[in-house]
Amino acid sequence: MRPALVVGWVAWLVLGVLGVVAIQLAGPTVACEHESGDSTYGELSWSLVPPGHACTWTVDRHGLDDREGPSPVGSIWALGVLVGPVAYVGLRRSGNRPRSRGLDDPHRA
Repeated sequence: MRPALVVGWVAWLVLGVLGVVAIQLAGPTVACEHESGDSTYGELSWSLVPPGHACTWTVDRHGLDDREGPSPVGSIWALGVLVGPVAYVGLRRSGNRPRSRGLDDPHRA
């Protein structure tokens, strides 16, 4: 079970990093099209708190004043990255606890 947890955490971490790389490489033409769908692409920026990408449109440059993001996806990913090691340590510690011996155990002192 523990190796599966480690592999799952690494996969979750890599998935998020690949998502960031894909958004950065695609740029605003994929990540920052305005919801009106009129091919108005905003400026791509990144936020640490909450984590994720944000898009900004200005009247001077884009003809409208709007901002979107970051979405909850970045926060969910970051929570998984933080909770994974805590869960692993908790499971590892619970596996190292001495087991109590019952009355029927022949090795009971």
